[in-house]
Amino acid sequence: MADVDRARDLLRESIARGELRSGARIAEIPFATRLHVPRSVVREALRLLAVEGLVSIYRNRGAVVATFEPEDLLEVYALRAAIGSVALHKLMLSDAKDLGPLRQRLERVGQASRAADPIAAADADLGFQDCLIGLAELPRARTVFATLTVQIKIVMRALDVQYSRPLPMIHRELEELLRAVQTGDARGAERLWRNKLERSLKTFSDHLGDAEFDPSLWRLLTRGPRAISRR
Repeated sequence: MADVDRARDLLRESIARGELRSGARIAEIPFATRLHVPRSVVREALRLLAVEGLVSIYRNRGAVVATFEPEDLLEVYALRAAIGSVALHKLMLSDAKDLGPLRQRLERVGQASRAADPIAAADADLGFQDCLIGLAELPRARTVFATLTVQIKIVMRALDVQYSRPLPMIHRELEELLRAVQTGDARGAERLWRNKLERSLKTFSDHLGDAEFDPSLWRLLTRGPRAISRR
């Protein structure tokens, strides 16, 4: 099972880094050779990634990196909003929370902002979010959230989406979120979290043009304060 886990981790990272892009066929032999494992190990790892929604497996074609429709993306963000809300409240219940790792992630966002690098900023921003969920010590939530992060990266690369908002603004909103967590302001943290994800979703919505994008799903799954608008 350790070999399968290694293969799954390598494949997941290859997808997250964009080495394997949306719709690309995944050849088993190169990964098996790279890991010095039988093809059956890679095949099982691909099956597990299919369960996570990162890979689609077709008969007589094999495995390909998953593609996502607008409604899929909306659901991804709705789930992230919900998981994040639970994690934030759980984190703030702890009197001995160590926010050092979160501060380090925030500094990476700041570095990317100062370098005016939107790609690095997006990666650092998603890393901050993953770290936040991890600190809540909810293993299942952390696993699901990490998978959703990879799905967002797949879509960002497929649509060539970059952050359109000023990078210092993104850094500032994360600073405000961290401050709310530090001070135990649960209501403020909840509001900042949902507003942040809603703005991120709006960025994707603008790139999707005339594609159907039902804002009612956002309200249904996250009970967000307002609908997502489209240009």
